[in-house]
Amino acid sequence: MSIKVSICTKILKAFSAFERSLTKVTPLASDPTSLTLDEEEHWEAYCLRFARLQDLLVKRFFRLLATEDDPAWSGSVRDLLNLMEKKSIIASSHDWMALRELRNQMAHEYEESALQALYERARDSAPLFLYVKDKVSENATP
Repeated sequence: MSIKVSICTKILKAFSAFERSLTKVTPLASDPTSLTLDEEEHWEAYCLRFARLQDLLVKRFFRLLATEDDPAWSGSVRDLLNLMEKKSIIASSHDWMALRELRNQMAHEYEESALQALYERARDSAPLFLYVKDKVSENATP
């Protein structure tokens, strides 16, 4: 199995976990003060899977695609996202920079009053990930 296929297979597993969590949080309220313990756990799992999938896509898949064309490629995350937009892997580098910011905010936000907005933004951002899933699938076969 090539490195590319291995990376894509791992990312597709992360997509499955992400989509299972998305299914669980889609009908839930996002106000943390009204959640049951089980619902809180569903949100926590979703946020962790959101962050993990985002990291895998940016750090592994997008970098892999960038170095395929130019093995010496190096650049910032913004450069990488701009390149992925040019290659039509993502629709908008601006939206993906916002995803990275959201991931960082979720990782460091402990105030219950701010969680509702973060949960809603994370749930509303799911289509940005799902847009990339087909691109990963296309690269998962040898």
